[in-house]
Amino acid sequence: MRQLFDKKKVLLISILILAGSLRLWNLSAIPSSLYSDEVAQGYNAYSILKTGNDEFGHFLPVAYRSFGDWKPALSTYLAIPGIILFGLNETGIRIAPAVLNTLAVFVVYLFIKELLSGKKYRQKLALLGSFLIAVSPWHILHSRALFFEAQGLLFLMTGVLFFLKFLRGRILYLYVSVPAFVLSVYAYHSLRIFTPLIVLFLVISFVRKIYPLGNKLILPLLFGFILVLPLALSFVKNPDVILGRAKYISIFYDREVPLSIWKKETEDASSSSIILTNFLHNKPYNYLLEVSRNYLSHFDGRFLFLSGDTKTPFQIPGMGILYLLDLPLILAGVYFIIRKKETNSRLLIFWLLISPIPAALTFLVPSSNRILNVLPVLVIFTGYGLIQLLKKTKLTAILFSFAFALSLAYFMHQYFIVLPLNHSGWWHYGTKQLVTALNKPEYSGKNVIVSNSLGVPYIFFLFYNSYDPSLYQKEGKYNGTIDKLGFVHVDSFDRYEFPREFNWEEVKNNPLPGTIYVVGPDESKEETNQNETIYYPDGKIAYKIFITPVRKNLFK
Repeated sequence: MRQLFDKKKVLLISILILAGSLRLWNLSAIPSSLYSDEVAQGYNAYSILKTGNDEFGHFLPVAYRSFGDWKPALSTYLAIPGIILFGLNETGIRIAPAVLNTLAVFVVYLFIKELLSGKKYRQKLALLGSFLIAVSPWHILHSRALFFEAQGLLFLMTGVLFFLKFLRGRILYLYVSVPAFVLSVYAYHSLRIFTPLIVLFLVISFVRKIYPLGNKLILPLLFGFILVLPLALSFVKNPDVILGRAKYISIFYDREVPLSIWKKETEDASSSSIILTNFLHNKPYNYLLEVSRNYLSHFDGRFLFLSGDTKTPFQIPGMGILYLLDLPLILAGVYFIIRKKETNSRLLIFWLLISPIPAALTFLVPSSNRILNVLPVLVIFTGYGLIQLLKKTKLTAILFSFAFALSLAYFMHQYFIVLPLNHSGWWHYGTKQLVTALNKPEYSGKNVIVSNSLGVPYIFFLFYNSYDPSLYQKEGKYNGTIDKLGFVHVDSFDRYEFPREFNWEEVKNNPLPGTIYVVGPDESKEETNQNETIYYPDGKIAYKIFITPVRKNLFK
């Protein structure tokens, strides 16, 4: 009889404890504040919990308009239990992704074991792979906040895991695989391209095993069709449910390509033949070049290992999204897996190659969130490369262990200390403190005008005030104009106003009497007469609060 706690079980449990610790420790304070997308999901989850409708009054949506980016609603629904348990706060909305993405570490373990079924080293690689994703800076960053992509990846891996189990002869596994794939499509925009490609590859690759099942496939596929039907019907009713965000960040919407073509045509018209000009400067050719450049940018070593994603809030100061140590291991893993023609190596290579496709179709590149789906494959390559290299000498194992320990220590310092202290502005730090300040008795009853330079401030006032969703759905006023990135603008609710056009230099000379103005430090560099100042942890100014005096009644 095997021991209850054998070495492998103890090691796996230890890895899961480590993963949970890195994702759950001090969750309410790190990252230092809630990002606007987190707050939007949290408040809409609260709104659905209280009224059944999102902030726009739509009943149980599969995607909600939010700022105009039509967020997939799955992670919002998953946040509701946390809000019930902990309230509408940082812990309440972050607990679900932290727990689910700790579970993802275990799914990676099972996924690798199933992927390499029959191989002697599969247990070792599964444990190593689960450890690598447990300490992955990329995965931890996306696990400690209410983002869409990591939860979508969890469902994707679950879908592939149970599909591989189904291929071994148990049709019941398909009843888990199909809904998992569907949930990944509900979870994140990019997976609406990536998941169908992976499913198509799996079906084509294993068609000989699938085809003989015939009528047995009807019920699982019908189940999947029923699950995807709400998304399809919502799309028919309003295409923006799926296309809303994609439409505005797509390179086909971006004006840079047509303008570039026009400029090059103008420059070459006098020096080239018409045929050559038309060949080089047309939309299909230039869009192909743009997509190719965008695609390759995600394999740029600077992006992966040195500077990381430069767009907030997906930054880790002073490092890339992968450890620098991962580079030689990934290259070794790819080399040995292809050379040895390992089980399911074609699936891994296909997965790697198609991962950047959704991101490559946008002009916001390179994008760590849109290619997070590649992480399980990189973990497998890293682990496999390490196993092969460790066969050389024991000294290699000691050196790599030491290097990994240093890499993890550096990441933890950068993420848990440097990020909240020196870069809290990336995460909209100060908004909670601002809302709390404006709730003081001396500010009550006064209208508040918030500068438009502060992003989308309305959602923070709703969230941190736990504002009654049913009341907001009636009184919230929206600006009908959509900006070039597809964002809508909230003009006002209750005593708060958020003017789309705001110039402090003009306003301060003729302010409304008895009004509170909230402005950023860049707008009011020369002003020192503010009534209150909100500071970042490093001492820099986040927001300034000005109160204009009430005019005296001259006829009293």
